[in-house]
Amino acid sequence: KGFFSTVQLVLAGSDSQGLRYGTTGTPEQFFVAWKEETPAEAGATLSSGALLDRPLAQLCDKARLLDLIRNFIIFDAGHKKVPRPHQFQGVKAAQERIAKREGGVIWHTQGSGKSILMVLIAKWLMEHDPEARILVITDRDELDRQIVGVMRNAGVIGEDAPSPRITSRQDFVLKLGATTPRLLCALIHKFDVADLKGPAPAVLGRIYVFVDECHRT
Repeated sequence: KGFFSTVQLVLAGSDSQGLRYGTTGTPEQFFVAWKEETPAEAGATLSSGALLDRPLAQLCDKARLLDLIRNFIIFDAGHKKVPRPHQFQGVKAAQERIAKREGGVIWHTQGSGKSILMVLIAKWLMEHDPEARILVITDRDELDRQIVGVMRNAGVIGEDAPSPRITSRQDFVLKLGATTPRLLCALIHKFDVADLKGPAPAVLGRIYVFVDECHRT
């Protein structure tokens, strides 16, 4: 176990079954296939050899492999995790939008790992933009607590760091005008149209807003 603790990616595949990947400690049922289609390949039937060779070449592309190891391996409550293909591709799409200073929407089904996706984007932003500050908005106290826990488990915020949860509107205004914390979590109920009246509060840093369940929030 100690020898394998430094392993980042574990691959398993065959010409007939294709390629699946995980990391050390990933249960067998959570090994996933790498899926990436070009428009020309959509709906096409692949030869048996291509089931292994194509995803292996895609996943182990030099730049992608280094990016995956450097920016996408995280820990969740002590368990090492590697993103599924849609999470990796969602982060890369978000990075492209951020570079253009544009927003966007990422659609998710229940249980598809949106919390981990937010962790990966937040982690990347805070490591690559020294002025970045993350504001996560949810509409339920349960979700707010869950996201804080996931962020802490993944090391986005320190184990002993104060809670990033916003307790009141006054607390929110004060934290916006301070240099720390870099991660803020707030319920949508902390906002009101009346807040738009009067002068805007002072804001330090570059704020990136993540809205969970935005179809209803």
